[in-house]
Amino acid sequence: MGFYQAVMSCFGFLLRLFATITLITGAGFIALGCVLENPPRAPVPALCVTVGVLAIITSALGFIGSHYKRSCLSAYVFFGTIVSTVQLILVLAMFVDAGGIVDRIEAYDLADGETWITRDEIAKKLDISRVVFLFVVVIDFVGLALAMIMRGMSDHPYSNAFEDPELGFSHQQQSEATPLSHPSPYDTRHKTAALELQDRPQK
Repeated sequence: MGFYQAVMSCFGFLLRLFATITLITGAGFIALGCVLENPPRAPVPALCVTVGVLAIITSALGFIGSHYKRSCLSAYVFFGTIVSTVQLILVLAMFVDAGGIVDRIEAYDLADGETWITRDEIAKKLDISRVVFLFVVVIDFVGLALAMIMRGMSDHPYSNAFEDPELGFSHQQQSEATPLSHPSPYDTRHKTAALELQDRPQK
């Protein structure tokens, strides 16, 4: 296996790992939205569920794109950037306006005459979730950076010194087997033939 192919295989494995994290993150946001309020009607719980579903769809694009499918890599970077940015905004809102989020969830519950969980329980779940999700969202952005690198690698032709993983043979071996289109300066056959013509007696 050539060095370039080994690097590409390693990157593909890493992207599948990051896509798995994106999948788990999406499921976690859906679970958080349903835990904070069931059914989720307040803005933050509803947005958590929505962005979680989109993250799961994005992870599927990452799995396909890890095999260097250009269109899927581009779609993964595009949708992944949007989803991860919304997730980051949600997490930052949990840090900056945790009390306001609790108030809005409680207001929706009181409007229906039912209370899903108490204010203290909502605040406690937000405190835990925002730290965990901040960490995984940062990992998601690293995965997007890797996908952009892989997208760039798939745009450039392979070097002759490396193997082509899609075609399954070495360009270097192929080039060595191909005869030169011009005579080599070390090939004396043409020079010898010219001297023999000059030595022949003229009729």
